[in-house]
Amino acid sequence: MSRAAGLRAYTLWPSAAHPRIAADLGHPASAAWLRLTFEPDAPRRLVGPATWNALRTHGLVLGPPSRLIAEAIRRGADRDIAAPRLALYSPTGQSLSKAACFVFEDGAEQPTLVVKAMPDPRYASRLRHETEMVETIRRRLGWSSHLAAALPLPPLFAGTGAGEYVVVQPVDPLAASTGRLADPAPALSWLREFQDSTTTRIRAWGDVDTEDALEHVRYAWCRARPAIAAAVIADAERLLRTLEGRPVRRCAVHGDFWRGNIAYRRSNSSDRNGQLRIYDWEWAQPEGTPFFDLWTTELGVLRRQAEEGEPELTQPARDALARVASELERQSLDPGFARATLAPSLGWLVFRVRRLTGVAGGAEAASVRLMAAVESLLS
Repeated sequence: MSRAAGLRAYTLWPSAAHPRIAADLGHPASAAWLRLTFEPDAPRRLVGPATWNALRTHGLVLGPPSRLIAEAIRRGADRDIAAPRLALYSPTGQSLSKAACFVFEDGAEQPTLVVKAMPDPRYASRLRHETEMVETIRRRLGWSSHLAAALPLPPLFAGTGAGEYVVVQPVDPLAASTGRLADPAPALSWLREFQDSTTTRIRAWGDVDTEDALEHVRYAWCRARPAIAAAVIADAERLLRTLEGRPVRRCAVHGDFWRGNIAYRRSNSSDRNGQLRIYDWEWAQPEGTPFFDLWTTELGVLRRQAEEGEPELTQPARDALARVASELERQSLDPGFARATLAPSLGWLVFRVRRLTGVAGGAEAASVRLMAAVESLLS
């Protein structure tokens, strides 16, 4: 009906309230591209991607591209695109998480550019922070360095369009490889160099560091595990206090460094290094400690396992602890920081969205199981 009547109809999935995917029913090529890029492991269907989106939809939006999108396209492409077709993807479907609107020229099978914006303009400062932070780090690393090559592609436009903050970028050819890194070695190697290249100073771990870390433990455990909170806080403080005086580098922090935000692709079987791209810098900071990014490489995977209902999380957490300690030792840092920063890192990761916005973040409920699983590793 959409194609016959020439309607601009967009299916919403998995729900109308929190859509992760919005596909243009009148442009089957964009639905096929969405599926190939963001659902590559989905089982093959007897019907085409556009028809499948129509069958599974839980909501429908009718209408032409908004003035915001039209102006963003004009700013980014430096020209008007006649009859653009759109496809939208959001990692969570939440209004406080940025959405990527891929713009296709009519008849094209690949998007020309992507417009990123916050569905709820109240959270536009998060997208602005991410964009500005990436460009700051790009300058620190050097535009042509191999480390900078792993940053998101530079924007074609970043600023206000139709009264809202938007970012327009070229479409990244590595996007379809996101989350498919089987061996973490290339990402850890990049992170090691990144932390070394952005180190601003080396300062001993002190009382202020301990108190900052403990604040995350207090908030998380008092909120989610109050019966055991006092014991966990005491264990965390004991571990952190024993490390005061130990030297710690202060370096840039990505803030969500795990395989779900990493794309990796080899051009051929003889390509030893491959291409790496690190996405989602919204939690990045110009200076912090190396511990949180090392922990999120592990905690991101463990949280996903908790979401999927994995019954046993303690042993995987113990294995993760050993890997983080080994990496710290490789960087000539006290491996004791692995155990000491586990609870603070997890506490901050689980509740940071709520603390920033007042709204529960994704996987918050499932993460409480992981909190319970790591408690025995602190004593």
